[in-house]
Amino acid sequence: ANVGQQTALFAGIEAATGDINITIDIDLQDPPEVITQFLEEIDKGFDIVHAQRLSRRNETAFKLISAKLCYRFLALASPANLIECCGDFRAFTKPVRD
Repeated sequence: ANVGQQTALFAGIEAATGDINITIDIDLQDPPEVITQFLEEIDKGFDIVHAQRLSRRNETAFKLISAKLCYRFLALASPANLIECCGDFRAFTKPVRD
């Protein structure tokens, strides 16, 4: 069963068939109008384009603190250079998906 946001997101990516894939949270916390900018960057030859939130002012103190702790933990646990405030709002090409 597909239970939870990440499981549903993964199921959607697995089922996708397009040349360009875009993921965005259903709560529209990220502005959909940025998708055109994603497509422009893909057209320039980038295979992955991530949005980064510049402001988290509408979030609760708990959300801000828990997000900060989560990013810190992931930064320590991962060899990759992680960027804070990158959620699931992204575009990527078929070769990345496959």
